[in-house]
Amino acid sequence: MKKLLLLSLCVVSILEGWAQNPNSDSPSLSNIETTIQKQPIIEIFNDRILFEDAYSFICGGTLVTEDFGGGPGAGAMMVCGNEISSAGDPCFPPGEIVEGIVITVANPNNFTVFYGSGSIGNSDHLVGDAAFPEYSIIHFTDGNVFAAGHTVFNTGNNITGYRIYNQSDEQIGDYLLNEPPETEYFFGFISDEPISRVEIEGADVTGNFFGMLSFGNCPILSTEISELERIAIVPNPVSDTFRVDIPESIELFSIETMDMQGRTLEHSTGTESMNISAYPSGIYFVRISTSEGIKILRFLKL
Repeated sequence: MKKLLLLSLCVVSILEGWAQNPNSDSPSLSNIETTIQKQPIIEIFNDRILFEDAYSFICGGTLVTEDFGGGPGAGAMMVCGNEISSAGDPCFPPGEIVEGIVITVANPNNFTVFYGSGSIGNSDHLVGDAAFPEYSIIHFTDGNVFAAGHTVFNTGNNITGYRIYNQSDEQIGDYLLNEPPETEYFFGFISDEPISRVEIEGADVTGNFFGMLSFGNCPILSTEISELERIAIVPNPVSDTFRVDIPESIELFSIETMDMQGRTLEHSTGTESMNISAYPSGIYFVRISTSEGIKILRFLKL
């Protein structure tokens, strides 16, 4: 079943779970071990609502969601073929799966599989690799996906490897998700450059499946991205004053600092620096408006 999820631009309580503050009772990311996380990954999430709110705040766009509801149905278990896509396969008729994704396994000669809700203790419909030595791959085919999130389900082991690749086939994220086996949980991310694919691999030759996949582009981040990538704030972490390091070819319009709830703290025009010595220690964001678009960066106040 194809769904379009139009996210509210409301930022009340947004990003509350981002800060890993030991004094906070917000959701923690302690169940995720980060092996690789390069600058393009803005943030990762283990909560769908936080992911959706953050996407709305940062990108202001529309997430596309595929729930795999147009397949064999609840309780069904079925081999789907070498790939699952809008072209159709034994599990889904042509046009049923949303455009922009192709689901395969590591060995192109092996098959994907469908597990309907309730078939293996799952609530969502799940898809993934049919042979346990394999791993599942989600390909994003339109070259303009900056964010993705979905249910994860691993059979027989609490560790699932999760790898993210950009359009140049460079690995920019590598995570170990640690959750009880045979339970559904959420993992998502937002990147500041387009993603080509993600790989989901259960440890110790276990099955790894996913469902309720949401993904989307990011018009703000995709605007002149090669130039915007050169913008940075220095120093970071910062004790008192930071400066926006910006190429000479880009005109700076304004700097806006925000707290973890998305509330504006200060707004400045005509200057490349800002004094934040009065801010409490913690994680903040700066929204940089330029002649080439908008860049949002995260910084740590010491």
